[in-house]
Amino acid sequence: MAKKLTGRIYTAGAKATYYLRYKVQGKDNRARLLDPAGRPIQGTGLDGEPLSRAAAAEVRKAAEAAAARHLAHLRETDRAERLRVVLNDIRDAEGAAAEAEADALNDRATIAGGWDLFMACPKRPASCRRYRAGEEIPLHTTAANYLTYYNRLAAWLKEKHRKTRLLSEVTPDIAAAFMDDIAGAGAAGTFNK
Repeated sequence: MAKKLTGRIYTAGAKATYYLRYKVQGKDNRARLLDPAGRPIQGTGLDGEPLSRAAAAEVRKAAEAAAARHLAHLRETDRAERLRVVLNDIRDAEGAAAEAEADALNDRATIAGGWDLFMACPKRPASCRRYRAGEEIPLHTTAANYLTYYNRLAAWLKEKHRKTRLLSEVTPDIAAAFMDDIAGAGAAGTFNK
């Protein structure tokens, strides 16, 4: 959040030394104003006498320039802090976007959506590539057999492994248990299918 920065120039002391009084986020600060050589800017001559009107105007301009340099440093520091906050926000947003993208991919890779995901895969077997996702698959084809066994797997998972929702959660042990269940319930060729 940007800092609220307000201030004024004033003189104090016997030599009318110029100071800057400013507030940053409600905190009162004072700084002695210095010329570019690092000497205090004063509103009197070397002998302590008041300056002429023209000389006083020049000294006032020098004090205003010093105040502007001092406040510019504070503003740039504040700006750098704001940019750091924005950069961190961008990094957080990029991380959240990557996580959301992974979640979206995982949501597509659910057990319920697994067949559609398989049919959308360009590297699926040639026997399945002749059909498109969502298209009716004729009975007694290899693709229909695959679909039947996939549906059996989905139903088996729903019954035996209720917490398994994503394809990535199907472990080798779960797959082996499904294969054992299939082997015990069908003909000898069923296990291979």
